[in-house]
Order: sequence, then C-alpha cells, then structure tokens
Amino acid sequence: MRLSRRTAQPRRTGRRPNQSRAAPRRRRRSTPLWRQRTVRVGLVLFTLGAVAEGGWYLWRSGWVDDRIAGLGQSAVNLSGATGFAVGEVLVEGRVRTDGTVLLGALDVARGTPILAVSLEAVRERIESLAWVDRAAVTRQLPDTLFVRIVEHRPLALWQRDGALALINTRGEVIPVKVAGFGDLPLVVGDDAAIHATRLLSLVAAYPVVAEQLEAAVRVSGRRWNLRLKENIEVRLPETEVAVALARLAELQHSHALLKRDVIAVDLRLPDRLIVQTDSDDEVVPAKSGENT
Repeated sequence: MRLSRRTAQPRRTGRRPNQSRAAPRRRRRSTPLWRQRTVRVGLVLFTLGAVAEGGWYLWRSGWVDDRIAGLGQSAVNLSGATGFAVGEVLVEGRVRTDGTVLLGALDVARGTPILAVSLEAVRERIESLAWVDRAAVTRQLPDTLFVRIVEHRPLALWQRDGALALINTRGEVIPVKVAGFGDLPLVVGDDAAIHATRLLSLVAAYPVVAEQLEAAVRVSGRRWNLRLKENIEVRLPETEVAVALARLAELQHSHALLKRDVIAVDLRLPDRLIVQTDSDDEVVPAKSGENT
C-alpha cells in the first residue's frame, strides 16, 4: 500500500478580485437522538467485547469502570438485557461471617444489570459487617460478582473497667460477643489492647511460657505482669522483655521452676532473679543462672 498526498485546489467563486468575501459560517453538526443511542450502545458492546476477548487488564486498570461511569442508564439497562446481569456471587475468605448477613450487605438482586452495580458501595456495606476487616469487589463478566474478604483475626480478650471485648491483631475491638473465645489470653488495662500484639508475639516464641499463659496485666502503662496457670505471677521488666522471657524459659527447662511451690517470679532486674514461694516470708534472691 502506498500513501499519497492530495493537495487542495483553489475554488473558483466567480467574484471579482476586489469583491469582498464574507467568511463562511460554520454549521453546527448535530447527531440525531437515535444515532446517539446507537453510538452509546456500541460503546457498551465494544467495552464488553473487549473484556470477553481477554481484556482483563482493562478492568484491572480501571479503564472499563471509567467508560461505564459515562454511560446513560438506558445503555446500562440494555447491557443487562443482553445477558450482562448478575446471576452469581462468588465469595472468598468467609469463615465467621454469616452468609445470610453477607448477602443482605450485598443488596444486589439476581438479574440486576452488572454494570449498574456500584462496586464501591457494595464494598463499604460489606466492610461494615462485624467480622469483616477489609473487602474487595470485582466484576467477572458476563454475570458474576466476585467478593474477596479478609476477616478480623481474634488475638485476645481485653478487660477494661470490668468489661470484656474481643480484639484483633491491631488492638481494635471486634464488635461481636465474646462467648466462645475463652481459650484466648486475657489482657488487662486501659492501654493493654494496643500493646498486646507485641507482647503476645514475644511470648509465643517461648512455648513453655505461652502454653501456661492465662492473662497479661498492664502495669502503669509501662510494663507487664504475666499470670500463668497455678496462679503464678511473672513480673516483666519495662525493656528487654524478650531477654527476660528467655531467662524464664531456660529456668523452666533446666529447673522446672514453674512446677515448684512458686507464686511469683520477678524478672525486672537484669542481673538478679527473685523467686517468691508460697511461704509469705520466703523471698529467694539469686544471681541470673544460679540454681534456685
């Protein structure tokens, strides 16, 4: 194929050279209403066809949603009549969220034009559910809504002013009933929730301590006391908590410290270990690493 350039020739007007020429008036082009509708419907069909032919990137990039936002309601309704209507909802990540409650939050009826569904509004409604931490909603043409949810991960029970609440790994309250979560550790104190994740992750590194943990009490907003099974209290330092827990685990492995008649272990001093037995007047100081 060869490209050729066409040069415009001057038009003969029949006017004399000194005769003035009025500037031609530019006509405003108009499109009949029926043609506008045809163009708009064509855009719908092109958009849907592009995705159907493997244009998934167009959806991920937001291009399709931008085009949909510019369509009229009649064009969206037409897309539903041509088969692009909600027929199925796929959900990933649901464990504790009730299915009926989730469907209510979707608030999308079968047969609704899938392009008419506001994905952002659906996402916001789903994220308002008690167990849902975050959600993502996408279209899978021609007829499927795909919902991916991430639920809150229960970490501990938080006691404050005598009331109990379930908290997640960010220290946020999960607005559900606490019944059924009695196997989780208890954290106590006004600021215990926001510091609980760090403490419990440190304790988890020492199973011999973690398996006996019942509660952690925040003291003066600076440090923790652990309450273990058999009503043993472990007083942790303000800093170097991991070092103190390692000492406790080593003493348990080497001397079965937590199986003796011990009611308190004070680890607040890095160079000393204070063990209190069930005798009120017996306090045994010892150098770190010495027999107790």
